[in-house]
Amino acid sequence: MKIPLHWAALLLSVLILSPVAAEAALRLYVSFFSRPTRLFRSEAQTGWCNAPNIATTRINAAGEEWRIRTDKNGQRLIAQEPRADSWILILGDSLSFGEGINIEDRFDAKMLSSLPGARVINTGTMGYGTDQAYVSFRNWKHVLKAGDALLIVPNKSDYLDVLRQRFFGRAKPYVERAAHISFARRASASGNA
Repeated sequence: MKIPLHWAALLLSVLILSPVAAEAALRLYVSFFSRPTRLFRSEAQTGWCNAPNIATTRINAAGEEWRIRTDKNGQRLIAQEPRADSWILILGDSLSFGEGINIEDRFDAKMLSSLPGARVINTGTMGYGTDQAYVSFRNWKHVLKAGDALLIVPNKSDYLDVLRQRFFGRAKPYVERAAHISFARRASASGNA
C-alpha cells in the first residue's frame, strides 16, 4: 500500500509543526498567565525600585497570603489623611516595606493612629542598603519642610549591602574603597592647610 505524496507531506508537516506549536503555546501561557506580578522595575540610580500600580498577593514564610498594592510611585497604599499638615519620610528596606505582612499590620500604619495630622511617605524597598536609601532621600527631600520628620530604619544586613555590587542578580550602586589618602594630606595638597 502506497501513501500518496501529498498525504505523506501533510503527515510529516503535522509531526514537525505540532511540537513547535505546543512550545509556542506554553511560552505564551508562561509569559502572560502563570508568571507572578513583578514587584520591582529597573531604576538607573538605585538599581531597582518598587513597581508602580501593582495589586497582587504573595505567600509569606509562614505560608500566609499577604496583599501588595502600590501607588504610582511604587509605595504601598496606606490609609492616610489627605489634608495632613506634616510629613514623615521613611527610608529603609524590606522591614520598612513590610515584606510578608498586610499593610494594616505595618509599623507606620499603626503609628499613624497616634499621630493625627501626619502623612507618611514610606520609600521602603526590599533589598535596599543604606546607599540606596540615601538616593531615595535625595529624590524625596524636596517635599519635606520645617517640622517634618525623617525616619531611617536600618537593618543589620544594610551595612554589608553597601559593599555589594549586585543583589540577587540586580546591579546596584556600591561603595568602593579608593587609595588611602589622609585628610591632612588632601588639605595641604589643595593649599587649605
